[in-house]
Amino acid sequence: MIYMHYCKNCNFLHMLSGHRTTCPGCGNSLTELKLDYLDYYQMNQADRHMLLKRCNDPTELKELTFVYKKHKFSKWYKEGRSQR
Repeated sequence: MIYMHYCKNCNFLHMLSGHRTTCPGCGNSLTELKLDYLDYYQMNQADRHMLLKRCNDPTELKELTFVYKKHKFSKWYKEGRSQR
């Protein structure tokens, strides 16, 4: 399944499969958004720009964030832990 993620460092919205925790561009942590990919797909450019602007505001970002509580059981988390 495709999930929307935001990287504060890159100031970029990523469409990634799974509940990823690290940015593919810079390696810093990602924030998973409550926004479904299909909803994002249906947004026009102005709405997408407004979403990115909202992600830049820490208060707004907190409201947009989805907390995936089972990330420690994910394949990516286990692979990252085993490399340490």
